[in-house]
Amino acid sequence: MVFVRNNDVSYITFKQVIFGWILSIRFKPLIVGVGPALIGISLSFSGWNYFSWLLNGSILFCIFCIQIATHFFNDAFDFLKGADDSARKGPKRALQKGWLTPSQLFKGGVFCLSLATLTGSYLVWQGGWPVFFIGVASLALAYFYTGGPYSLAYTGLADIFVFLFFGLIPVAAVFYLNTGYWDEGAVVAGLQCGFLALSLLLVNNLRDEEEDRKAQKKTLVVRFGRKFGTWEWTLAHYLPYLFTSYWFFKGLGMVVFLPLILFPFSIYLHSLLYKAFEKENIYSRVFAFTLLHYLLFIFLLSFCLVSGENGLF
Repeated sequence: MVFVRNNDVSYITFKQVIFGWILSIRFKPLIVGVGPALIGISLSFSGWNYFSWLLNGSILFCIFCIQIATHFFNDAFDFLKGADDSARKGPKRALQKGWLTPSQLFKGGVFCLSLATLTGSYLVWQGGWPVFFIGVASLALAYFYTGGPYSLAYTGLADIFVFLFFGLIPVAAVFYLNTGYWDEGAVVAGLQCGFLALSLLLVNNLRDEEEDRKAQKKTLVVRFGRKFGTWEWTLAHYLPYLFTSYWFFKGLGMVVFLPLILFPFSIYLHSLLYKAFEKENIYSRVFAFTLLHYLLFIFLLSFCLVSGENGLF
């Protein structure tokens, strides 16, 4: 295959194009989309003993499609706006390597959103207008997260977006789709998921502060500094532990404190984050451990919700 950029002819192999698409999907962050769905499913199963393979499979498929589309648009816009250049400290992108073009990623994003729309129509049929509005907002924000003149990631609103759409909204929506009800427990679980997802975003923003500042990507870390970002990470990381007490008072028993076994790991992770200020090359390790903490916490919380002594309701 032949691509022409800035009057230079580049020869790209089919293998490189395939690797480019795989790289742009970003499989590791897809885990963060599964977390809220798993918690919402666990909540509904705990109280109602209800599970539908078709319904929950469709939910997960929509989540994957929307998240992958967001990644495609994100890579394309960050490349065009100069946020992802050769000096990038994080994982290299397919556009940096020259394996894909922005046009290809835009088309890939539109394709993924089309799949999400088709599958989402079934979810709307199941859940009605609330699911319709949530779906429309999710589809739109997949593009406007980094697209447009006032994109969320470039105006400091990404933190709110991640907190809501990787926490509160999907947990509540999945629970509603499975049960037909809204519940305060879904809100608390959504808060826990949202804060955990936010901690992952903040590790990236702390790592990319210098590049983001040059590209006029005004994340909260760029606006208020690394100290603010570190304090925000601290709150986002530790608050989910605090909310575990809610489940105890809801009658799930002592099992709800199982996630506390991760607390020593959190303290180590906290110290590692401060070391990253001096040795920036360990940010990748901080992100990997933060993702591992996310996975373990979600798994333990899900286990607690399903196996609570007295049930939720």
